[in-house]
Amino acid sequence: MKITLVLFCVAVLVCSNAQYQIPEVKFEAFAPKGLRVSVPAQDKLERFAIHLNIGNSMEEAEPGDINAYVTNPSKGRFTYFDPEIQLNKDVVIYYWVFVQHDKMGFKKPVNSWKVDKLIDIREFESSTGAICYAQTKVLGQGKVCPETKIIDDTFSGNKIKPEIWTIEEYIPTAPDWPFNIYQKDPSVIQIIDEKLQIRPKVKEENIYKVIDFGDRCTRKGNQCKTQNIGILNPPIVSAQLRSTAAFCFGNITIRAKLPIGDYVYSEIYLEDIYVPERRLIIAFVRGNANYEKNNIDIGGKVLFGGPQTNASNVIDIGSGISKYCNEEHIGQQWHTFKVYWTSKEIQLVMDQQYYGYYSSADMQNTGFDKDNMVRLVLGVGVAGPFAFPDGYTSSGRPKPYRSMNNRAIKNFINDKIAWESTWGQKTKLLVDYVTVTSI
Repeated sequence: MKITLVLFCVAVLVCSNAQYQIPEVKFEAFAPKGLRVSVPAQDKLERFAIHLNIGNSMEEAEPGDINAYVTNPSKGRFTYFDPEIQLNKDVVIYYWVFVQHDKMGFKKPVNSWKVDKLIDIREFESSTGAICYAQTKVLGQGKVCPETKIIDDTFSGNKIKPEIWTIEEYIPTAPDWPFNIYQKDPSVIQIIDEKLQIRPKVKEENIYKVIDFGDRCTRKGNQCKTQNIGILNPPIVSAQLRSTAAFCFGNITIRAKLPIGDYVYSEIYLEDIYVPERRLIIAFVRGNANYEKNNIDIGGKVLFGGPQTNASNVIDIGSGISKYCNEEHIGQQWHTFKVYWTSKEIQLVMDQQYYGYYSSADMQNTGFDKDNMVRLVLGVGVAGPFAFPDGYTSSGRPKPYRSMNNRAIKNFINDKIAWESTWGQKTKLLVDYVTVTSI
């Protein structure tokens, strides 16, 4: 049995001495199936993680066939429950536990528990009222109750929490083909004053050298290493986070300040884990003060959002996704972006202003009525063929490259004096907090 949940990697000080005693772990096995593991919600106990193998011994700190973390207690306990695990009496479960208590981490060494009895699941649910009917589903988890926090991050401390986010390291190709790579570079991505900051930088030397992420690569194939065949490589280093939790349906809230600067754009969207071309865009805004053609401006005053079945499609006035026109560049102020996503509707909100609605029929056309799993993405992209369509001018200056032209990167970097002069302190994505709650 291989069940992959969220591996609980901890960015806190791990203590092995006896200054705190981890509470007793309670196991409950159910018939016909189900497993419940919990610890009491003691004062200052903030997180609980369980790693276990069923029937197979495990090594110290081994992730285990089943691994999960719990950040919110319910009815006085931190509880992990999976209704799909089927156990037999006398089966041995090997496990180790990690908890975060008063911002410090404590690990309990490998131990074992033998299934001594099976509890009738119907009696358990009837006596505890533990039946949940949330629409939201989380990959690798069983029943999810309404109002459960799937993602909850205020970016406290000074490190990005690896149990919540993967810091991407790869060379993006289809569907976006931006002129940047994503890298775990502390000068590009960091937490400052309890705010996530992503600030792209120019690195021209990347154009002519082989970029190889090796074992650090978070994708695969040609997204891990450039091929030295005369094709120019992306000259910008940027960053992108992807949530470790995958889910479908939910209430998503993000407070952010979007980047300003020519040919940068915000990346805040939900990405299908199996079909990355399918996205639910939460906040796409170009960094350009304006980006005009035929007296139509799709620059930084315009917010775009909604379901996208092919991320290679150009996002503009006629692209079919929702838009909101602001009086000033949206990146000038902090905004709260919200998406309410069920199997029957999608609602898009910025600062209490509804600007997008997709009905049940719209959902069927886009496929977002299905329970396909997505992950949340936060990042900054730069240029590329699709984020900035041809034929537009930026503050009266023509776009310096043509999309899908083999000299596009060369022409873009040759125009660096112009577009880099618009980059500054506001050319960064700032995120205050992120919450994803089940519905």
